[in-house]
Amino acid sequence: MLIPDLFQKWNIKPTGIIHIGAHRCEERDIYNNAGCDDSKVIWIEGNKELYDEMKIKLPAIQIYDAIISDSVSIVDFIITNNEGMSSSFLELKEHLISHPDCLEEKRIKNLQTTTLTTLVEQYNIDMSKYNFLIMDIQGAELHALKGMTEILKHFDGMYIEVNDRELYKDCGLLPDVTKFLSEHGFFLRDIQMAGNFGWGDAYYSRI
Repeated sequence: MLIPDLFQKWNIKPTGIIHIGAHRCEERDIYNNAGCDDSKVIWIEGNKELYDEMKIKLPAIQIYDAIISDSVSIVDFIITNNEGMSSSFLELKEHLISHPDCLEEKRIKNLQTTTLTTLVEQYNIDMSKYNFLIMDIQGAELHALKGMTEILKHFDGMYIEVNDRELYKDCGLLPDVTKFLSEHGFFLRDIQMAGNFGWGDAYYSRI
C-alpha cells in the first residue's frame, strides 16, 4: 500500500515523522502534503553516499547519517546494485532467490551502528513532536525496534517493511515483529505483501 493511500484509508494525521532508511527522500512531497513540512520530518540514512547526496540536494531537510540497530556494534554495510535500495548491514540470503538480479555491489567495512534512542539523546531531538515512524531498512527493522523501546511511547503508529522469509540473514520475520510490537502496545492493522517475493509493508498502531 502506498503511503498516501495508507494515510487516507486510516485517516492518519501525523504531527511529525521519523523516517529510517531515507534513500533519496522520495516521500518528501507526500509528507509535506500530509501536513509535515521539512521541520516536522527527520530522515535517517545509513549509506553515507546517499546521505551526502541528500544534504546537497535538499539542504532544508533534517537528515542524519546513522545505521540504526539494537546496539552499538561494528558492521559491514552492504551496498546493492539497484541504486542501493536493498542495502543493509545484514547479508543477503533468500533475497538472492527472490531478486536474483539484485547483487552486492560493494561493502563499506567497519562502520558503527547506533540505536534510535542514542541518536535522539545525541542530537537532543524532542520526541514529543514526532508521532509516526516509518522504516525501510531491509530486514533490520526488528533490530532497530529493539533499540528504541524507551521512546516507542511517543509514537501513535508506524509503517514498516516486513519479511515473511529470511531475505536477509538474521532478519526479523513478520510474526516476531508483530509479537514484539504487541508487547509494546502496537497492533497490526494493515499489511500488503509484494506478491511472492517475501516482503511487504505493515501498518501498526495503538488504536
